[in-house]
This record gives sequence, structure tokens and C-alpha cells, in this order.
Amino acid sequence: SDIRVTPGYLEEISAPLADPSIGVVTCLYRPRSHSWPAAWEALGIATDFMPSTLVAPLVGVREFGLGSTLCFRAADLDEAGGFEPIGDYIADDYQLGRRITQLGKRAVLSTHIVETSLGDTTWSGVWQHQLRWGRTIRLSKSSGYAGLPITHAGLWMLIALPFHLAWVIAALAALRFLSSLITGWFVLRSRAALFGLLLTPLWDIYAFAVWIASYASSTVHWRDHYLRLGPEGRIEPSPDRESAPVRS
Repeated sequence: SDIRVTPGYLEEISAPLADPSIGVVTCLYRPRSHSWPAAWEALGIATDFMPSTLVAPLVGVREFGLGSTLCFRAADLDEAGGFEPIGDYIADDYQLGRRITQLGKRAVLSTHIVETSLGDTTWSGVWQHQLRWGRTIRLSKSSGYAGLPITHAGLWMLIALPFHLAWVIAALAALRFLSSLITGWFVLRSRAALFGLLLTPLWDIYAFAVWIASYASSTVHWRDHYLRLGPEGRIEPSPDRESAPVRS
């Protein structure tokens, strides 16, 4: 309901499955915002989350899949157990990619980029969305998530500031802006990345605050429901909330 594709989409995303060693094809996505809070989140997606997705396969991460697109064979899905085992996971896209790659198949990024519409119109809504993502990733991939602040260049620029390490700040800023420009604009063609480029160090500090808050609880807000997440992001009963958990 929030993804827009262009002509040739199905043909392009399914083409890699001609290789029997590939089990899942997924897509990067360009965020489209309709409010200032959503534009802030679009900046983070285009210059923080998407670059990390591009780097993941290069550092040996095999099990990934983005909900924007998941293309796979019915036979591989059946062999992985079908949809039912992942129905109680909030990150069902990640779980699907993980289970298919455990069959010995590879997950690949398509060259096709889709567009997603960001629906949050309030700052609190964006915060809750980012917090849900953070807690979901923490529970799904705890070891990798623990080291996430290493990538927050803006945080290290702030730490270097009182020590008057101007060359460190300049080097980090140059790398941060270059990474954001390459991925956010030249790859994704995101207007948020282009016009918000100078704000990316501030996003890093915001992302660090989300990272800290993600360890405070395992409860997330999904629309009008509070969901308590168990090991690996499985949704569990939450007796202390009036709103009952829903399936993902």
C-alpha cells in the first residue's frame, strides 16, 4: 500500500532467479515524504539505512531482505517452511530472507529501486517508527546492532569537538557527506538526501538517541497497538496493555 514501482519492475526483479544459487531478490527504496517530520525520516533512510544495506553484502552479510520487495521461488518458500513460521515475527521480511538463505541460497539486491511513501505526519510518530525499527533490529541481529554507533560519524564529530580535533571533524564530515551524496542522490535520487545533506551529522546524533532508547524496552508501538517482542523479534502476549498484540 505504500510502495510505487515503475514499468519493467516484475521482469527486472525476477531476472536474477534464473541463477539457481539465488534464493531471494530484494530492492533498495527511495523515501517520499509528505510532511516535515517525514522528510526528516526520509533523510535518515536515504543517507543512513540505505548505505548500510549496500555495505552489508560486501562485509559478508548473507541473510537480509527488505519489505519493499521480496522475490523468491515458491519451491524455496515451501522448503523453508512457508509463511506460517514467520507470521508471529514483526520483521517477517528479515525472517523470510534468513530462512531461504539458510537453504544455501543467496540474497541479492536488485538494480531496480522502488519508492516508498512515508505516512507519519508528527515528530512523535517518526520517533516511534524509528524506535520500532531499532528494537526490531536489536532483537533480530543483536551482535551487529550493538556496534551500530561506530557508523554514526556525526556522533564522533561531536565527541571530537571539545578536544579541538579539527582535522578529525573535517575528515569525518567529508566522509559522511560523500557517503550520503553517493547513496542518497546518485543511487537513490532522493531529494531529501540532496537538500538535507548538511543535516546528516545531526541525524547521526538522533540515530544514536534511538539506539540508546532501543535498549530500554522490548515493547514497540504498531499503529494503535503495543507489541511486546521476544527473542529474535517474535511478537508475544502483552497482558499489561489494553491493546492486544496483533500479528505482523
